[in-house]
Formats: sequence, C-alpha cells, structure tokens
Amino acid sequence: MLELNYPLLKSVKVDNSLTIFLNKKFDFYIQNIKEQGQVDKAYNNFNNGFQTPNLLLWKDKEFKNFLNNEILNLLSKKFFFKKNQIKYKWVHMLKYESGGKMEAHRHMHNEDFVFFIYLNSCKSSGETIFYLNNFDENSLKRTKISVLPKKNLGLCFSSLLVHEGFESYEDKRIFVVGFRLS
Repeated sequence: MLELNYPLLKSVKVDNSLTIFLNKKFDFYIQNIKEQGQVDKAYNNFNNGFQTPNLLLWKDKEFKNFLNNEILNLLSKKFFFKKNQIKYKWVHMLKYESGGKMEAHRHMHNEDFVFFIYLNSCKSSGETIFYLNNFDENSLKRTKISVLPKKNLGLCFSSLLVHEGFESYEDKRIFVVGFRLS
C-alpha cells in the first residue's frame, strides 16, 4: 500500500547555524551587487524591498553545497520527502524594507511545494498570511492563518495555497525554496 504524507502547511524549528549561514550569504550577495552597481535593478522586483533572482543560477559553490546538503537533508528529515524526488525550481531571498509587502499569490505554476526560513524575527508587522480555502470571500476569512516571522522558523506548504506578505516595518528577511517532486 502506498503511504502519502504531504503537508498543506507545516512549521518546524530550524537550527540557528542554518539561519546564520543564510544571513551571511544574503549579506554577501547584497554587497556584491552593490559593488557591481546593480542594486537599482534588484530593488525593483517588489514593493519596498529586495528580492534576489533565482539563486540556483548563482555560481557560489559554498551556497550550492549548502542547498544540496543542508537544505535537502532538512526537507527530507522534517517533512519526509525523499531526497531523490526533490527537484529545486526556484531559490531566492527577500528583504522587506519599511512598508514592504508581497501581494497575494501562489506558486503552482512553478513548483509543488514552497519552503520558507525566516532569517530574523519581527515583533509587530510583516505577517505571512496563508489562505487554506479560497473558494469565496467568506472561506478566505474563515480559514486564514497568520504567521509572524520568527528567526529559525521554517514553513513548508503546498504551492496551491494563496499567501501574502503583509507590510513590514522591521526589515523582514526570508529564504525561499520552491521544489517539485518527481
């Protein structure tokens, strides 16, 4: 008998060493694009913030090794995905600046699941809102889950879920991985 266990939305605690590494790499990436004079292009990706392009194309060997070992192991151990089934489609990092937000969207056109790691905590703004049912307006309101960013919190969710990032005034940072299962 085939046994399936795919999360709609599941949270886990992520080891602080992973968050430290990701923040270090994010700072390194931002510094490099500043030195290359490419900051203006990168900051146009979303409202009041910064989003990297797809980091699967980044030639940083240490980062690629981290993805193919640490993140792959985490996805396998915490969410029970088989490592050989996971195919990364998109990897990026986001930094929300004062008033930064992300409109409601879903990822089903690119991937099957999305994994976030919050790289810092926010005390009073920047919630990620997940809508478990978007059939009609009443369902949206009834099945809304709000998650305030907390450093070392990981979230894995189905790419079918509509979600949005509410305005943040606390420089919210997120690491995002989208993947398909084969």
